[in-house]
Amino acid sequence: MQIDALLTTYNVDTAHARHVADLALALYDLAHDQLGMNGHSRRLIEASALLHNVGLTTNPAQHHLVGRDIVLRQPIEDLSADEQAIVAAAVAFHRKRVRPQQEPAFLALGRKKRDLALQVAAVLRVADGLDYSQSQTTRIAAIEQAAAGLAVHLAGPHSASDSQRAMDKADLWVKIFERPLALLPAAAVINEVLLNEPAAGEDAAEVAAERLPPWYGDSGVPLAELCRVLLRRHFRRMLAAERKACQGDDPEAVHELRVATRRIRATLSVAAVIAPPKRLRAFHKAVRQVAQAAGTVRDCDVFLMQVLKEQAALPEEQQATLEPLLVALRADRKQGLASLGVVLRQADYERFKREFAEVIAGPGGLWDEEPTVRDLTGSMIYRQYEVLRAYGPVGLPAELLADDERLHAARIEAKRLRYLLETFEDVFDERVSEAVGPLVAVQDAMGTLNDISVAEHYVATMRLDAAARSELAAYLERRADARPNLLADLAKRWEKISSATYRRALTGLIVKL
Repeated sequence: MQIDALLTTYNVDTAHARHVADLALALYDLAHDQLGMNGHSRRLIEASALLHNVGLTTNPAQHHLVGRDIVLRQPIEDLSADEQAIVAAAVAFHRKRVRPQQEPAFLALGRKKRDLALQVAAVLRVADGLDYSQSQTTRIAAIEQAAAGLAVHLAGPHSASDSQRAMDKADLWVKIFERPLALLPAAAVINEVLLNEPAAGEDAAEVAAERLPPWYGDSGVPLAELCRVLLRRHFRRMLAAERKACQGDDPEAVHELRVATRRIRATLSVAAVIAPPKRLRAFHKAVRQVAQAAGTVRDCDVFLMQVLKEQAALPEEQQATLEPLLVALRADRKQGLASLGVVLRQADYERFKREFAEVIAGPGGLWDEEPTVRDLTGSMIYRQYEVLRAYGPVGLPAELLADDERLHAARIEAKRLRYLLETFEDVFDERVSEAVGPLVAVQDAMGTLNDISVAEHYVATMRLDAAARSELAAYLERRADARPNLLADLAKRWEKISSATYRRALTGLIVKL
């Protein structure tokens, strides 16, 4: 596809896109020698500038990431696969803070091409800032070599506000080119009040005139395409969470990491019908190792929060009875964090990240592009529903309610159905909540029951003297007292997902594909 066709398809503001491209090319033409950029950069800078807002009409808040996916969606005329990945990475980096090691399109590149992607993005960020006013009036009058770096002289009535925004986005420029950048607005407008200046902290470009539905929400798109979009989304979320999780002081980061791994594995399970299972198994294994390590820490966090809540509710003189349990949990959490760090530092994990990024970057030999979402989704969803419903076709039997292991297994199948439905939430829109809501309710009830079982097993394995064990027995009794009501509540919630009404709702989703 040609770039012009993409601009038309996604209703891009071509006046802004063209002006940003002209500013980016002016920066390149006047300064590439000083910056050490080669001639290959010029057309990639222009392509990135023209396409930087291509995702704006689909999702203004995340248009840099949606734009990346659009760039990677299909071959673009005159761009090789690597060049397309460079442009996609630059589009992803044109706003927000740049974190290269969290961007799949960037990780798919070799070292030299990664350097080029960062150079292109650095120029694009400054050029985009120079049309912050969306007026297309700020232009580059001259560039001169200053003692410490480059001085860019600007002209135009909005050059003061535009230069300020561009300087805010020049952080990558300074880091990559290792030289300061001075943007000097026209002297006559430095102190002027701009009547049409955008609201502080808001890019005028992010206000889209007309929203387009996401193309990956069309049931006629190849299933492979939807899977790649979702895998890039979840992989980026996983990479963003791993750094914070290893710092150890943010339980929410560990939770984010665990959720991201679950989403990746759920999407890989969907992709098993359109990609070689052997290749996907290697990715499953790598993600599962992270999930298990993160899960150990997360389980400690959830347990700790529950015990601390319980402790706070006790009379002050009884609160010390839970200290042995808190000490043990904190020690286990510390050990779990250390194990998670080992997994994330392994050479195999680094290799997985590079190979996975390459596979999800775009169409290739791994993917079967023929089956569409509507071809395969319905059967996958109903098959998983029948697996779940088999635990209790018309309600949960008493023997299941008394079997913690089988309840846990049923909970896993409920999660699988939920994640499967949420994989296609962009296809189903708000209708998916009718099917997901009852599953979440069942999953939560089973989770609380599982927490009680985990607490009982954990305390049973602790090395405690008789006094401490006796004191903790009271805690376990309080938790066990809640079990009958929880089981009764679970039975009611299960009736909803095993009912004919739920089956009709599920079938209605599938039919509308």
